[in-house]
Amino acid sequence: GIALALVLERFDRRITTWRIAEELLPYPLLAEIPRMRRSRRLAVVARPTSQGADAFRLLASSALHAIEQARSVHAEGNGHGTIPETPMLAITSAVRSEGKSMISANLGAALGELGKKVIVLSADLRSPTIHRYFDAPAVPGVVDAVNTWDGLPGFQRVRHATKAPGVSVIPGGSASPRPAAVLATEEIQKLVRYARAECDILIVDTPAILMSGDAV
Repeated sequence: GIALALVLERFDRRITTWRIAEELLPYPLLAEIPRMRRSRRLAVVARPTSQGADAFRLLASSALHAIEQARSVHAEGNGHGTIPETPMLAITSAVRSEGKSMISANLGAALGELGKKVIVLSADLRSPTIHRYFDAPAVPGVVDAVNTWDGLPGFQRVRHATKAPGVSVIPGGSASPRPAAVLATEEIQKLVRYARAECDILIVDTPAILMSGDAV
């Protein structure tokens, strides 16, 4: 039994700990989110003193630090020069049900606590869930803006205020039979430009990478 367990562990290629992730991936580890019970509630708002809420606050601080580092690289001279446009953070996963929408929502709430104006945009048009964490309506949203785009008034129509301070959400909107086609339109680029002009940080909840071509 022990020998079998050792063999299975040796051939198990899953990333199960932050140490394995650091060894395998050429990217900095920003934070480790503890296993949390499945809930559509914002941990940062509903359970502000919980271990999960503190982990998301650490993630928010680490993300801001990474953004500032990226800005310093792009700045001219000794850190002074043209400031890059509003940063956009894409949150994704390998497959569905791994918690990317939960992380998108709670990261947005944690950044809002730090005084940032945040917009969370749902690009997961096959199974949009981000609006549920904020108790926001599912429509109108991204799909509706693409189908009936009319500039800033249309943007304000699909942008919904939330209970998280400083955070608003743009849900997926009405169902679409061709989500990848929606995400490839010029109107999506307009929507993103308007969103970045209206906030300090734009968080995009993307589809799972291995499930479809939508995330690309």
